[in-house]
Amino acid sequence: MVWWTHTNKSKYEIKEWLCFKSVPDLVIQTVNVMYDCHDPNVNGYEYHILTNAGVNIFNVDLTQHDQEFFRAVKETLLLSEKIEKEYSRNYYRPIGFSVTISVKEPYELDDRVDIVILKDITKMKELLEFRKQNEKFKSMPILIWPSYYEIDDLNELIKRSAGIILEKNFLDSNLGDFLRVLKFAKEAFKPVFHIESNMVQDYHNDISQSQARRILTHTNNIINYGLDGVVVVECAGKSAETFIRAIVRATELSRQDIKRRKKYFDWSFQVKTPVLPPISSAFGASAAALYCKAKAIIVLTMSGASARLLAKTAPPCHIIAVTAHESTARYLHLYLKVLPVYYKKSRETSWHEEYMARVVFGTQFGFEIGLLDYAAKLVVLAPLDEGCGYCNGFQILDVSQVVKSRAISRANF
Repeated sequence: MVWWTHTNKSKYEIKEWLCFKSVPDLVIQTVNVMYDCHDPNVNGYEYHILTNAGVNIFNVDLTQHDQEFFRAVKETLLLSEKIEKEYSRNYYRPIGFSVTISVKEPYELDDRVDIVILKDITKMKELLEFRKQNEKFKSMPILIWPSYYEIDDLNELIKRSAGIILEKNFLDSNLGDFLRVLKFAKEAFKPVFHIESNMVQDYHNDISQSQARRILTHTNNIINYGLDGVVVVECAGKSAETFIRAIVRATELSRQDIKRRKKYFDWSFQVKTPVLPPISSAFGASAAALYCKAKAIIVLTMSGASARLLAKTAPPCHIIAVTAHESTARYLHLYLKVLPVYYKKSRETSWHEEYMARVVFGTQFGFEIGLLDYAAKLVVLAPLDEGCGYCNGFQILDVSQVVKSRAISRANF
């Protein structure tokens, strides 16, 4: 999901920013964007511009850079987050931070790293040993980046990982192995990110009319193959902002041709029985959103698992994932259609009160970005009881019901 913010920047200095909100923010239901950093001289303001263009996750490849570069990018990202908080916005936008490392050379990682991408992996044993190297690796999402598709136990690696990076040029005639791996990853409910290292350079080198045609063709393939995101590799001297905005707009156009009802039923019939309760609840919430024409599904999640499953059920609308854990909000950018919102208000005394407080929070956020209006319908997917451990129920609500339930003035929306 891409969240474009619209602001008028009136002043920029080294330690001072003065920004004014101009028009409402715009959320576009498109692929997620991971930005692979390579320039150590980029400042926090430029990272913030990339965030506004559509970048959800910043990545540092430690197979190509050293620890000093890693620290420089992390500090720049922290500065970008400080700029983000200077805006007069009611909702903080969490940005993910990933690190690419070789399975043969693990590093000690701090708490700011949300996602690990593993290169040079050739067998399941290496992944298991890697997880033992550091206590943080046991719970951290780990994506694999295979060097080739003929790994013997690649399917098992995909099952045990949090997702996969696939490197492929869509212009190549042989797509057989790529499609085989992609199909298995989608069946295993794993996000798939696509990378072509020279995309930004090719975009700027081609000044003919074929440039727009290439972007549309590329993004149409991304949508048709059901990819969750793209990795944009930084290119020295070339603006990635214009390229990312072109990708976002092109995917928005490509998505207009999707038959959402057919996509939901095609995917639901592929699921094998018996179906686990968390998955069946997610499919039920998506079906409810489809039939009642809901503008959004609000999911209350702690670990992010419910939002992940919901994203894979091909819902017809945006997913607003409300979580009280900032690290969860940051890594949820891996999943298509999920718009994570960090909820940091104090805990209510009962689960019913807490449930309604988070639903109201998600609803107000929907108004902030122009997604909802007073007459819109919502589907809420949440645990019926706090102790059940997963989202086991959903309900259809009118926004007017949410407003009345907490005696909130319409002026606040």
